Amino acid sequence: MPVLLHIESSPNGAESASATVAHHLAKKYVEHRPKWTVETVNLWTVRLPDLDALCVAARGALMVPRNESVPAATTTPAWEEVLGIAAHFAKADAVLISMPMWNFGAPYRLKHYIDLVVQPGITFDGKPDSKGHFHGKMTGKPAFAVYSRGGTWLPRIGEALEEHQAPWLRQCLRFLGFTPIREVFVEPTSLSPKMRAHTLAAAFRQAEEAAAL
Repeated sequence: MPVLLHIESSPNGAESASATVAHHLAKKYVEHRPKWTVETVNLWTVRLPDLDALCVAARGALMVPRNESVPAATTTPAWEEVLGIAAHFAKADAVLISMPMWNFGAPYRLKHYIDLVVQPGITFDGKPDSKGHFHGKMTGKPAFAVYSRGGTWLPRIGEALEEHQAPWLRQCLRFLGFTPIREVFVEPTSLSPKMRAHTLAAAFRQAEEAAAL
């Protein structure tokens, strides 16, 4: 049975705007695809192992060209745990990631998770092609991203501000080969309850459109 894997990165649970809209998108997605199921991973309730020096060495060994002689890296329980998390992510038939903006970017738990699942030989080819390019192994699988922001992201003229929320995740998903990538923006959320309700209603419509495609 095909699985839509929802990665939830807000610690606010039911109060989270990004998670609320993402759950709505997931519900509509499976309504259009009755054979699909949804699996949700809340990054604040699962263990994320540290990428220590031994894990980094093991990862590097997987990316060394075959014609170079490099000692095999020693596996560790932490590295085996990393590989298991990456393999679980790779098995998903579609991915949905919901994230609030934190300090112009992603919550640290989501950054940690992405660092765990982007692994050579599992979610992307560990060896580059003749032009030195790596290729994702998630090709042909759709990805959805729901971004929430406290305000409307329109930096004032003269301010050297950049947002690293959507561009960062979009780049990661593209690198892994996901296509198409559909995005929903929930903004602004830091307003009166009445205005927040308008924001959510607009985002629900975006989510429904994305789920129907």
